[in-house]
Amino acid sequence: RSYNYCLNELVESRREFLRAGLASKSIMPSLGYSTVYLCVGLPLAALEEDLVAYSKDANAFGCTYTMLQWALIVRQTILNLQNSVDDPTILCGDAMDQGEELQKVEGHAHKMTLRDINTHRLLLACYYSDWDTAEVLVDALDEYLDTHDNFLARSHVRRCYLGLAGFALGRKSKSAKNRKKYGAVGKKMLKSFTTEMKYGSVNAYPMVTMLEAEEAPSKHSYDKAIKACARLGQIHHEAYMCERAAEFFEEQDDEGWAQFYADQAVILYGEWGAAGKTNQLKQKYKDRLSTASQELSVNGSIQGRPRYSAKELEGLREIDWESFGA
Repeated sequence: RSYNYCLNELVESRREFLRAGLASKSIMPSLGYSTVYLCVGLPLAALEEDLVAYSKDANAFGCTYTMLQWALIVRQTILNLQNSVDDPTILCGDAMDQGEELQKVEGHAHKMTLRDINTHRLLLACYYSDWDTAEVLVDALDEYLDTHDNFLARSHVRRCYLGLAGFALGRKSKSAKNRKKYGAVGKKMLKSFTTEMKYGSVNAYPMVTMLEAEEAPSKHSYDKAIKACARLGQIHHEAYMCERAAEFFEEQDDEGWAQFYADQAVILYGEWGAAGKTNQLKQKYKDRLSTASQELSVNGSIQGRPRYSAKELEGLREIDWESFGA
């Protein structure tokens, strides 16, 4: 089923765990919610608020520290999209410092935290078109290309950006060896989503169209991907495909279509709430963007609704859960 329909169920699952006195177990639905939210592409600001509240809960419930780190990683990713920073692919800011967080864990926990940091850095590298960093991160995530992940949404995010980066690097790399190497990564991710789609996954279809467009760029393939993302409300992917289409037409010296798709990308990134990315795109296409698109990108951000708060936590502090077992 579509990820869009899973969010309410994850919120309710968290509440049920809290009502049952299983506070620490309520963190897993929180992890799922934040990851699925990223897959769906709903407004960033609301999730950032949720993650602040969720982090407080994770601390209070004495959860495994890697669970709290997941919230920190996602929140810093959002902050890097919302703000213009010197190096947006480095997870360092108000939420966390990636170097410091890696020093806090060791062994298997260190490996998993590094994997998640690199996955979200790759996401940022794709959105900010930092292909040198993307190349380093695709190599760092190589061991996870064939790894089965029981957390499907987490795997979905990782495979999505491995595929997008793979095809981009497959075209941009200077050496034929690297073009073949990274193109193969893109093809592998496309195959994995195509297989899921054959088994009826509605979440796989937009991924397949996006990766097909990156594998064989054309107006038709980009329009197909843009429509597929729009139908599921995936503003972030719709914006990304518009940006890639603008770049494609710019390379073809077609200024008319390049401006059209750049305008759409700026508006959509603005609606997602990714002001940092929007500003980068405005600077890149400053001589081509229409006045209307620049105004809408500033004033058109969709307002999401935060779903988490610390109220449940306060309620738990007032209840003697041990009395329920008496």
